[in-house]
Amino acid sequence: MLENATTPAQPDAEQLRVWLAEQDPNRQWAAEAMPDGGRVWIDGLPDVSSPRALWMALTRAADLLEGAASPWPLEVELDGAALIVRTVTQEETGQRRASRHAERGAQPARSGGTAARLQQEARKRQRAYQGLLADRRREVEQWRQRHATNRYVQRVDLAELPDLAYSHGPGRYRGWSEPRTFRPPGRVPLTRGAMPQRGTGLWTSPVRQTNAATGAVLSTVWSSHWEQAGRDPERFSQHVRIVPEPYARIVRVDDLEDLRALVRAYPNPVGLDEDQHRFPDWPRLAQDWDAVYLTANGAAETARTPDSDGPHLEGWKCEAVLWLQRAYTVAEGL
Repeated sequence: MLENATTPAQPDAEQLRVWLAEQDPNRQWAAEAMPDGGRVWIDGLPDVSSPRALWMALTRAADLLEGAASPWPLEVELDGAALIVRTVTQEETGQRRASRHAERGAQPARSGGTAARLQQEARKRQRAYQGLLADRRREVEQWRQRHATNRYVQRVDLAELPDLAYSHGPGRYRGWSEPRTFRPPGRVPLTRGAMPQRGTGLWTSPVRQTNAATGAVLSTVWSSHWEQAGRDPERFSQHVRIVPEPYARIVRVDDLEDLRALVRAYPNPVGLDEDQHRFPDWPRLAQDWDAVYLTANGAAETARTPDSDGPHLEGWKCEAVLWLQRAYTVAEGL
């Protein structure tokens, strides 16, 4: 513990671990007191396999612990694959905050050993980040060369498109947007994955069975897949026909080469995330295309496999049309 009358009580390891878990519940943290009794060592990220992801997780934890929301005035040092945390005085806290403001151009840095040291550490972390980013750019470029393709994205002839429907439950399927409350993919919050962020886009699938007398949709490819998986049959038991507008621009993904062409045409910017280069940039794709049609063969070929590092559409499961813009008509009202 610091020998200073103004130093607050040091939180113990369990308090820090619990507080971090509350702020970032997606991580499993471990914490223990260091032998000197004045610092806490934080580690234990079994769910983080890559050095880049680990560095990002530790940096986020450091920002949380040193941030204004922290109940303690703390100083955090990145030490390899762990954090070392100690309590600081109110004066040091003020110097630290002044240093952060200075780094962001908000105000000049205050003089003093602590502020200067913290600025130096911040610059060191920034250099480390830039080095990791440069390595990542080289790796992604090599990946793009391995998965290069001569094919171009292909537009679907609307006459070839199957009849489509939106499947939902009695209380609607909350979370994803619905036909009349459509939201296109945006950049806030941005999800760089196999699907756009939750709450955007409209998921439809081919009609599988209809009532011969009324023409009402009884099942779709997606509702049948859900039922065959042994899940709640009521969740997608109701269906609404969706008819593409004549001007709809729909891109086809019929096999893995089509997906490679899509990722090449709409690449995500390179970041430290391990997988984002494997998917298209959905907001950019939505600027040129109204929907993506994944055929049955495309669903089989683009499913994620553990022995491949190529692009994939994990989570799509079956033949589907994902609408990125509202270029459709709701034929049967909600």
